[in-house]
Amino acid sequence: MAFTQKVRELDESRNLNTSPWTVSLKGDSNDIAFMAFCDSSNANTSDLLIRFNSDSGSNYNVNNMYGNGTARSQVDLTGQTACRIDRFTKMNGDRHSLCIGVIRGDSSQNRTLTSIHSSGDPRIYQDFSEWTNNVDELTSLEFSNTVSASYKWHIVVWEVPKLNNNDNWELVDTLSWSASATEQSFTGLTGDTDLFYKILWDSDIHHQLNIEINNDATAGIYTHQQLKNSGTAFVSNNSTQSKIRSLNNGLTTINAETGDERTSFGFSGEGNGDPQTISAHWYANTVTEVTSLYCTPGTSVTATAKLFKAKYPASSVPDIFDLPFKKVDSFSVNTADFTAGQSFTGLDGDNVILYRLEFKGLLNPQIQYRTNGDSGSSDYASQKLQGQGTGESANYVSSKSHIDLSQSGGGKQAYAVSYIYPQSGEYRPALTYSMNTEDRITLFAGWRLDSVTEITSIEVLANTSGTITGTFTLSEIRL
Repeated sequence: MAFTQKVRELDESRNLNTSPWTVSLKGDSNDIAFMAFCDSSNANTSDLLIRFNSDSGSNYNVNNMYGNGTARSQVDLTGQTACRIDRFTKMNGDRHSLCIGVIRGDSSQNRTLTSIHSSGDPRIYQDFSEWTNNVDELTSLEFSNTVSASYKWHIVVWEVPKLNNNDNWELVDTLSWSASATEQSFTGLTGDTDLFYKILWDSDIHHQLNIEINNDATAGIYTHQQLKNSGTAFVSNNSTQSKIRSLNNGLTTINAETGDERTSFGFSGEGNGDPQTISAHWYANTVTEVTSLYCTPGTSVTATAKLFKAKYPASSVPDIFDLPFKKVDSFSVNTADFTAGQSFTGLDGDNVILYRLEFKGLLNPQIQYRTNGDSGSSDYASQKLQGQGTGESANYVSSKSHIDLSQSGGGKQAYAVSYIYPQSGEYRPALTYSMNTEDRITLFAGWRLDSVTEITSIEVLANTSGTITGTFTLSEIRL
């Protein structure tokens, strides 16, 4: 068994345009996770560029979808000279930038980079890029900047052993298709013991994989919400299905425990002609234990589907970016009024690279969080990008008393995760995903507009009375 390891860390003022930062890697044996933070101290706009093996040829495809104030849009570009984290050095109104991402694949296929990032415009982005070199192993990453200027950077790179050989996930089985669309299955599962599953799907013609829990293909038993970049438009849609759909270059995480709607959440690229998709699913059967997953390609393909289970389900943190979080604490709530909230205390944020705050459960009101109990009306700011049903929206709030974790849930199963950069001396940015009400996917960029005080507590609370039944978990990556 191999373990996730920090490869290298940059924490200094540096001109990445004239002095790019290069990280040596070990090739196909690992995936790569990274975090990047920038304090430019000014309103200059430039992009963070990430090149594989210092390749500056036109060998990258770049896709993103973003919210900027009330505007929302998308980018779909081919033949680029680098993976591009747009407008990353933009600082405005004490809003610093944060990016979290993962690079997957090997030398037999296009390498993919999936990330979420913020910029100070303010903007919130979901990114998907590809390196089209499918011959060479990945032996280095180069971080550079499109403007010649020195900025404060904090970049950390981890090598993550492939899912079938790492410290958090165990390969259960692999299904393979060769010019076929025949149904196959993962059987002998124990969802109430395993708690979490991941399915990694890769097909030769960018087509979907249909997944049925326990071979259940009842019409309308799965609810499906998508937020996607179609290449020419930013699109949201919602439908009831007889299956879960995982798209090409996609990783889907399934919460498998009985009592939940077995929520699943995933990212993908180049699926069914859509360059980039975020998907959420809800399964209406909350009673029957997950014992099998039946998989059928949407058309004849040459493809593989790999199923993984958490090695240590009671204590593991199944992060969608495979970042090496360790659990700090968790607590469960079952109440009709959570407005008084509850706190994670005894924290030492200056010794932590990232916090990860997660909620999973049934939700009626909106849930929020605050650091150090600070609740002033102008202590925080946020930018939202949302798909709800068939509608898309974006919104910016410059002054508020909290950071959003999840919007109101309508009594349905909700899942939310927020990544918090806690270092004092900086205006602390946060990045959040949430899925709720069986018809909504929301991305938030949040900022704590105080750069002085060390974070020693995080309080979670509801904005109004209403039933909450679920679990909050705080995890961390220490310096």
